Amino acid sequence: MAGKSKQFEELPYFFSFMFELRIEAYGDLSKYDTIVTRGSPTENGNFTKFYLDNGIVNAVMMVTRKENVEAIKQLIRLRKKIDDPASLGNESNKIEVGIT
Repeated sequence: MAGKSKQFEELPYFFSFMFELRIEAYGDLSKYDTIVTRGSPTENGNFTKFYLDNGIVNAVMMVTRKENVEAIKQLIRLRKKIDDPASLGNESNKIEVGIT
């Protein structure tokens, strides 16, 4: 606004809250070749899905689940290739930028 231009850096996101259902998504959900699920959509409806393209996390969607949103955003922004994408589905692993 003061004459300097700054690149827009916010990730695309959306959220919706309907009664007990909470949906949050970050990143670009349209480009992926692999989806890794953390949690169980069928058992309790609480899950997180990681959308990867060639091992790089492009987007994350959480349904009725709390995760570390700042770590998720950073994971998407850094565009770091995940050596073992299945590790994202392991609930004993913390979601961190250094996850491999």
